[in-house]
Amino acid sequence: MDELNQSLRTLLVQNLYDGDNFMEEDWDNLIILDACRPGFFQQYHPFNGELSYRTSLGASSAEFFFNNFKGNRYYDTVYVTGNPNVRAIDDDSIYKVVKTFSESHDHHKGWLPETTLDVALKTYEKHPNKRLAVHFMQPHAPYLGEFANDLRQRVTEEYDVRFTYARNDNEDPEATTDQINLLHAYKHGYISKDEIREVYAENLCLVLEHVEKLLDTIEGKTVITSDHSESLGDFKGIFGRIYGHKEYALSKKLREVPWLVLNGSRRDTYAENPVESISVEEDVVRENLRDLGYIQE
Repeated sequence: MDELNQSLRTLLVQNLYDGDNFMEEDWDNLIILDACRPGFFQQYHPFNGELSYRTSLGASSAEFFFNNFKGNRYYDTVYVTGNPNVRAIDDDSIYKVVKTFSESHDHHKGWLPETTLDVALKTYEKHPNKRLAVHFMQPHAPYLGEFANDLRQRVTEEYDVRFTYARNDNEDPEATTDQINLLHAYKHGYISKDEIREVYAENLCLVLEHVEKLLDTIEGKTVITSDHSESLGDFKGIFGRIYGHKEYALSKKLREVPWLVLNGSRRDTYAENPVESISVEEDVVRENLRDLGYIQE
């Protein structure tokens, strides 16, 4: 999408949905759970705080980054994420972006919550005087967890399909005939409505465990939110049902996200001239993958 077309679509969406710029809000730590539905968050989160709901500036991560950062300056903030759309943030828009994936390898390996947590803790230790934004990729697909693995195995055996991202590195790419994730499997009728909701909840609970570990260490006022919501086939756009999310989709529900405020002792943060964004080395990512059994060497 060229910049002019993107700007026109942004104006259209902004006229329809009055969203909030989360970077302008009052926080020391912003924890973003990618594609988190507010109802599921309310049901499963274990934290004591003030929960409300906000309208995001995006129905997708790319739209979220563009609308929150374009033309703005946040030189008091470090942004940690495994989301590849973070490349949309210019180096002169923020003090530093720390990517949990290697630019030279499959970026999906940087999606693991263990990797994001590890990098976030190291970044917090290195930059205690900066606001910290930590963008976990869960509960966004591809789904992690035991139930998700069982579903993928069943669908693979019954329908001879291959899942695009959640696979062993040594797996034969030609072993099966299709490339889908579990949300697509639900769309095609390979799994049920109850199963996709259960696997989504499993993924949310998994990332919340890592958020708890992060909160055990970091200090300051923390907000937990999402960049956009997620349709499990139950949101409708102008062209029919939505599965997942879609950039600039005309759907208010895709922009409704949780906003949980956890008050803590405030940190002193200040702005400095920005530094070049960095990516995590591949060996750090691979170590986490080995620990989880995703790869064997």
